[in-house]
Amino acid sequence: MADPSSSSQPLPAGFWPSNTTALRWAVALLAGSLLLACGGQTVPAGNATTPHHHYDFEGVATPEWQPDKRLRIGENHVLGVFNDRNPRHPPQARLSLHGLAVDAPLTLEFDLFLIGTWDSGGELADFWELRTGDGRPLLSLTAFPNAFSDPDELHPLGNAGWVPLYGRPRAYWVVRQSVSVPLDRFADGTLILTFSAAVSGRRTEFWAIDQVKITAAGDR
Repeated sequence: MADPSSSSQPLPAGFWPSNTTALRWAVALLAGSLLLACGGQTVPAGNATTPHHHYDFEGVATPEWQPDKRLRIGENHVLGVFNDRNPRHPPQARLSLHGLAVDAPLTLEFDLFLIGTWDSGGELADFWELRTGDGRPLLSLTAFPNAFSDPDELHPLGNAGWVPLYGRPRAYWVVRQSVSVPLDRFADGTLILTFSAAVSGRRTEFWAIDQVKITAAGDR
């Protein structure tokens, strides 16, 4: 049977509606199927009050992130690495989202990569923090899973893998974080998130993030 889509026969008279009706059809179709590109994810625009953003840092750069520096760890790329004491690496990451129409808190989730010999407490205690654009903290971490079975910190316990940095493999751990973003952290539809840390090791402690998701509270 001939393929109707390839037929050269003219369309029947009256097939196309009037210009006004056709325009309405086109607008309705566009509104129903419009997808907004957002950080490696296409996001339905049907409900402006429940924005969904997903960043996996694969592919093209995402201008919402500054800086957009990436490192390959295993099979994936992550945003990082960061170290506030080493001038070869940026000290923090910032996500800026504009034009958000929200009427309820959002949920922020992300994988936090802790690379090297992070210290929980003591004279060399490390610190990791997430703040909103007004400077108020959303999440502060002082305890980390980085553990070793030997004093030279060569044999890690429970690490997710290894990544080469400064001429040697460094153990890393991945911790999934989830935090609520209250409505009072938005300013005129703008949300700014700053990820940062204060580490004691210039070449032994780094961090990165991956799989960042922002959804309406209660959604997954």
